Amino acid sequence: MRHIGHLGLIYVIGVLSQFARADTSADLAQASGALSEGVPEVAVVRLQLLLNKNLPESEWRAVAEKLAEAQVVANEPEDTLVLLTDARLHDLPWTKFWRAQALASLHRWADALPLYEELTDESSPFQRAAIFGAGETLRALGKCQDALRKFILLAHDKKWGARAQVRAAELHIELGNAPEARRLLEQLSCRTARAARVTRAARTDFAPA
Repeated sequence: MRHIGHLGLIYVIGVLSQFARADTSADLAQASGALSEGVPEVAVVRLQLLLNKNLPESEWRAVAEKLAEAQVVANEPEDTLVLLTDARLHDLPWTKFWRAQALASLHRWADALPLYEELTDESSPFQRAAIFGAGETLRALGKCQDALRKFILLAHDKKWGARAQVRAAELHIELGNAPEARRLLEQLSCRTARAARVTRAARTDFAPA
């Protein structure tokens, strides 16, 4: 009987843990919603309240990651740097990325650059964002040719390509290479026009009869 009771207790604890995890996920999604809705200040307050709860370490880290993002977007980079000093966040890829973003927000370019460079490896989930960040940082440091090489790496990326091409064109102008800047902008204009045509065609194809 004792054995059965012990197993029953383990089962109950397991079920309660699952409910707690579900509640945390729902709370995290709700708190993060303000960030996607364009009000990061609200997300910061909600996520901070959630972070102060007695959460398991893995869930605490998930909340901390979203809070770091919200703080950077809300222009609170000093708070981000304080948050990321917690030992539980040591040496995680996303910790390095948001620390780099916070440092860049504070114009601490020389401190941000090595963190971005560490994340430009192909195995990093932040690779493309880090390449763009490194390009911006190098440009701020006056290393225009190095920055240009970073942006060129992203020229054909679906997410970062347009922004990278604009930055590359700006750098070509700064470097006195107006023809290349014009070529990039014309290429970008053609791509944008093509995407608009595809979108219009798709809307036509799926329009109700």
